[in-house]
Amino acid sequence: MVNRSFAPTFLMLIAMVAIGLASLVSSGAEASAMPTVPARAARALSVHDTASLRLVSHQGTQILNERGVASGTLRGSLAIAIHLAYTSAAVTFTAYPSGGSLSGGGTEAYYVAGHTGYFKGTMRITHGTGRYAHASGSLHITGKIVRRSYAVSVEIIGQLRY
Repeated sequence: MVNRSFAPTFLMLIAMVAIGLASLVSSGAEASAMPTVPARAARALSVHDTASLRLVSHQGTQILNERGVASGTLRGSLAIAIHLAYTSAAVTFTAYPSGGSLSGGGTEAYYVAGHTGYFKGTMRITHGTGRYAHASGSLHITGKIVRRSYAVSVEIIGQLRY
């Protein structure tokens, strides 16, 4: 036979233990027993590069594929595709600095004066590999196209986070 005065005390004790366990679990006691991985601090780099590029291939006079070497902050080879329209130029790029690669693009303002085309605008870094695997950033590009040879020179300034 169960002592009736003991039953409410026993039920209250069980309820208090359950509440205590629930608060212990919700406070992260189990999570603190798990090993933690230290976060890697994001790096920021001010970019200032110039490059002289030469025509590799083209589709008419509207699509130019250029290659060359960039000098400055991110020295290395550089490939740019330029899709020309009447007043705009869609520019995509892949840069190969030491330790990885960076890719991105943007739509730039474009105009022609004589035998030279000019483009200027902002590009976004959308992809990276190697040490730049999680790269992002915004780059301002200014470029000139010599229309007789399709040689391109560019200046790129901006911020890179990786």
